[in-house]
Amino acid sequence: RRVLFRSHGADLSPQQHLDARMPPVLMFHGDADQVVPYRYAVALDKRLRDTGNECEFITIPGSGHGLNTDEWKTKAVTFSTAFLERLKILPVAP
Repeated sequence: RRVLFRSHGADLSPQQHLDARMPPVLMFHGDADQVVPYRYAVALDKRLRDTGNECEFITIPGSGHGLNTDEWKTKAVTFSTAFLERLKILPVAP
């Protein structure tokens, strides 16, 4: 059964619940996403930065919802590893 949250969209939007103490965010979003429009990810990235949070936003050109290609599945691991190394969550590879 599909549940729609149209009347509660603003309440459920992460943009409505941000403060300057959010953890660092790494976002991947396809610019052809028909499930969650790309503009929402752009707005979330801006709002995170405007509230003083760290956000790395990576656009997947021509992609829809999800990591649909082997190329981007590989790139996502590379970007994620670099992000976590930069934050000193993972040790930097020698």
